[in-house]
Amino acid sequence: MPPRPSDAATNPQEGKILTNPVGSSGRGRSGGHLKLAAAGGVVGPTAFAGAWIVGGLIKKNYSPVEDAISRLAAVGSSTRPLMTCGFVCFGVAVPTYALALRRWIGGPSWMAAFGTGVATLGVAAVPLGMSSTGDRLHGGLATAGYITLTAAPLLAARTLWHARRRTARLSLAIGTGAGLCLAATLLGPHHGLWQRTGLSIGDAWLIGSAVAMLIAPPGGDLGKSGVPSEPMAATTPSDEEVVVNHPVDPQMTDHTRRG
Repeated sequence: MPPRPSDAATNPQEGKILTNPVGSSGRGRSGGHLKLAAAGGVVGPTAFAGAWIVGGLIKKNYSPVEDAISRLAAVGSSTRPLMTCGFVCFGVAVPTYALALRRWIGGPSWMAAFGTGVATLGVAAVPLGMSSTGDRLHGGLATAGYITLTAAPLLAARTLWHARRRTARLSLAIGTGAGLCLAATLLGPHHGLWQRTGLSIGDAWLIGSAVAMLIAPPGGDLGKSGVPSEPMAATTPSDEEVVVNHPVDPQMTDHTRRG
């Protein structure tokens, strides 16, 4: 007796691909939760970018080219509520997206995405202007956010390299570009410009990967092998596979031999 479809389903966290029928109620709920979590990869970066764009436009005596984004959320800043909301939205939504990324491609990339969200929450919790110690802690958390944001596409490239070479190369280029821009913030001039450019490149990868999960067909998950799986369709055995045993009529057999 051939194995049933349910017997072929394996735990995705063990690197296998689900082959349950998409129409099953459990699989449908799982796919819906996955897409809901993936949406965090769009909501978080969009809210964060929107906050620093609007904040940079309305804050007086502030230069988006020279000044860091964190200045918008500094103690006493008129744009602190707006920018803090942007930080918190990113810090909550991106770790949620990271859980979907874990199910989608596996590998360590999801941990980097999760880490950049947590670091951003820390940046919001320790704004500039509290104290000299707080400013140093703020800088450390921001650096951790930079590193993990850059690491997410780089680690994804490693995971996808053998199965999806083109996607892996794009992730590699994005991670490298984001890292170089964020490293350039240490050079001094145009700190705000380099920071915004690097963060935008990294956020674009988060949004792009999230959109890929959202528009994927039901059941078309990427396992840890990086290979898209198709939902199992109802199949019937071919003519060669069907063996039908009919009772044999002795008279018919005898007639056939004489013929």
